[in-house]
Amino acid sequence: MKHPRLVLALALVAVCGILVSADLLVIKYHVDAGTEGYRSHCNLSAEVNCDRVAASEWSTLFGVPIAAFGMLFYALIAMLAVQVRWRIGNYYPRAIELIAWLGVASMLYSALLAWVSHAVIGTFCLMCMALYAVNLALTVLAFWASETSIVKGLVFLFKDLREYCSAPYRVLSLVFAAAAVASALYYTSAAEAFRKPPTVENLTQNLSEIDPPVSLDGPTFGNKDGKVTLAVFSDFECTHCKALDEGLRSLVVRIPDLKVVHKDFPLDNACNPSLKQPNNLWACKAAIMSRCADNQGKFLEFSKEVFNNQGSLDETKMRKWAAEIGLDMNRLNACMSSEQTEKAIRSDIDEGIRIGIPGTPVVVVDGKYLYNGGADALVMEQLVLKRLEVLSSRM
Repeated sequence: MKHPRLVLALALVAVCGILVSADLLVIKYHVDAGTEGYRSHCNLSAEVNCDRVAASEWSTLFGVPIAAFGMLFYALIAMLAVQVRWRIGNYYPRAIELIAWLGVASMLYSALLAWVSHAVIGTFCLMCMALYAVNLALTVLAFWASETSIVKGLVFLFKDLREYCSAPYRVLSLVFAAAAVASALYYTSAAEAFRKPPTVENLTQNLSEIDPPVSLDGPTFGNKDGKVTLAVFSDFECTHCKALDEGLRSLVVRIPDLKVVHKDFPLDNACNPSLKQPNNLWACKAAIMSRCADNQGKFLEFSKEVFNNQGSLDETKMRKWAAEIGLDMNRLNACMSSEQTEKAIRSDIDEGIRIGIPGTPVVVVDGKYLYNGGADALVMEQLVLKRLEVLSSRM
């Protein structure tokens, strides 16, 4: 081996990639979980914000966080480099060339993600940029350490692959491995669809009575005279709120006696005094604009646009969506500067603080019963059906 130090450097850089990916995975977990008051160390501004990137649909692939794939990718490279450096076991003789071309692929993917951050999400992630640097370093070091030319290395890799696949049992092993990975990804992303509904006993145990009741004022959808009302405390930059909103829009169609009331609880200290630091930077502005859209009968249309683009919000985009759905922009501007709008949102926030909600989304049934569990559409469907059953038995 001509360049043992370069191969060792490859392994160390790959370890750095594992650590950065693990940090991004932690950020993804807290953002998805809606951890109260959470703000990552690289949530620096609207322009540099890892949290907004983690909240976007681009942070996952087949339902699995990209950071998790990153950890596996860099672990593979570290393992290959260590085997070559210390000649452990029956190592692959062209591992360095393989790492070099894996590095090229990772740089191309990095370029795509960088473009998405800039053009689609509208913010940059420092830790993601650190991984871009890791990918560049891996590629440069691997080509430097390689004992063959770039083109020859690629030719040898294809020859090795063709030789490996010449044996039928090896091809079958690759097919089975690919099928296993695909199945794991499918069942990870589709797990919610096969999850068993909660039992009636668990639903009942998770309800606690509120006194005094929560107000049922606010934007509504479903049957305005419905027998059961779900008041949903929500934040427009919360990923779980988006999922619940999508589920409830379908649920009001399947259950005609259901009414849903939107309650604003933005997780940002710009309008929510229960938070001490900035968090979801556009949540307060989105809440104001959605209230004003409701004044013109367009809450559902506007809120859908905001939820669908929650990873790339800013006022310019929200005004664009408002115009596209047909809002009167003069009325919108007057509403946004109105004290009445501010008071309505502050009233929701004060109620949320009073009942002690830990984050979003949180659901209150008929203004009187706080649900203390995971608020997703499957749970809410069972909860509403149980509530309708109870009300029918009293008649």
